[in-house]
Amino acid sequence: MNALLPRLRTLAAALATLALLAHAATGTAEPLRRYNVDPASVSVSGISSGGYMAVQFAVAYSGIVHGVGVVAGGPYGCANASITTALDVCMAGKRPIRVADLVSLTKRRARSGAIDPVAGLAAQRVWIFTGSIDSTVVPKVGDALEQYYRAFVPAASITRVSSVRAEHTMPTTDFGNDCTIKGDPYISDCDFDGAGELLQWIHGPLQPPAATAPGGRLTPFEQNEFSSFPAAHSLGSTGWVYVPQACEDGARRCRLHVAFHGCRQFADFLYVDANNQPARYGTTFAEHAGYNRWADANDFIVLYPQTRRGPELPGDLFGVTSANPKGCWDWWAYDSTQYAEKNGPQMLAVRRMIARISGEQPH
Repeated sequence: MNALLPRLRTLAAALATLALLAHAATGTAEPLRRYNVDPASVSVSGISSGGYMAVQFAVAYSGIVHGVGVVAGGPYGCANASITTALDVCMAGKRPIRVADLVSLTKRRARSGAIDPVAGLAAQRVWIFTGSIDSTVVPKVGDALEQYYRAFVPAASITRVSSVRAEHTMPTTDFGNDCTIKGDPYISDCDFDGAGELLQWIHGPLQPPAATAPGGRLTPFEQNEFSSFPAAHSLGSTGWVYVPQACEDGARRCRLHVAFHGCRQFADFLYVDANNQPARYGTTFAEHAGYNRWADANDFIVLYPQTRRGPELPGDLFGVTSANPKGCWDWWAYDSTQYAEKNGPQMLAVRRMIARISGEQPH
């Protein structure tokens, strides 16, 4: 242990330096713009906590969401506002997920107006990815998610991929870790195009992705205006939006996809990379999760909303004692008991971003 102390001190010092620089600008954030977006084209996807966020957003706002892609996520309301249930049941699968209860919960909330009417779900297209060796959100959770959706969505509109030998990760064709490895940046070279497959399932046949690097703009935008006290709701001050050149001037009608990152994938997250060097996550998910080349070829604007650690206790440099130390999306009520409803703080903020992009009246 004593031999490790110098290395640990060096690493701690490097991480402390990065922490002080974490909020340094990577570009000037602009107000989020309005674009010429087809309001019937909105779709969402996400991985892990972002997968759970994508599900609850698509269920709560089923009236505007055309389809959903879920990587390593589970059914709506699974955690029942309990971190213990989230960890033991909705991730580790130590006890069965009571899908019938979640279906009933969905119907009750729809009747109360807390979420959109369940009739909207029948028109959605649902794509589910479960890594066959995922040790964080185990495959049986994907079974429960598929069972949940079958209560609302025609079977022909649901597909599931469970044969890829993938750990807990966003699968791509050529970026990141080996597919069987679990670890930062939680994007892996699985020879499988997760983003492309989900977009094609949701929206139908698409043009092949751009062969070269994406030619559009990945732009930081100000998130603070979409939420009261965003830091208190674990929302980052800056989000990202990818806009293909064809969508910039508004002459062409474009589609909108919202991609929710997972835990430990928010811009200010600090980790140790494969070379044992401290690294800042930055735009890694927005640049390398696989969406942007498809966006270029098919006129998709891709919105990448961002979380942050928090809320933190005073003097907590690394956020280790915060309610949300890994910068996850709220799918177990660390922020609000309304986390999976239309008026949940994070849910409402993202809905306002969509309204801004599509030119709707603010909600």
